[in-house]
Amino acid sequence: MIELYVFISIVIIIMLERFKQNSVQSDNEFQVMVFYIYSVFFHELAHYVTSMILLGRPSGMTIVPQRNEYTFNDGTKHVMWEFGSVNHNNANFINAFYIGLSPLFLIF
Repeated sequence: MIELYVFISIVIIIMLERFKQNSVQSDNEFQVMVFYIYSVFFHELAHYVTSMILLGRPSGMTIVPQRNEYTFNDGTKHVMWEFGSVNHNNANFINAFYIGLSPLFLIF
């Protein structure tokens, strides 16, 4: 039975990777957005859950992309996209370190 779960997991991973490659190569923005929205969700969810466990008191989570425009001192403008964020009310340097690293554990 475990072999079936492993096989299904491998098939799903291969299908998602093929979908990712095809969507990026075809320049279809909707396909790219669909693929990355669930990645951002799990990434931010890892921050949120770790913050709850380490008493960081998360106050909110968003996965709605926001366009931020910054102007430097020399007058040049730079655009950055923020795909998601988690707000914390009690983050200190100790638990913030582990909260920041928590999405790396999604690899394993």
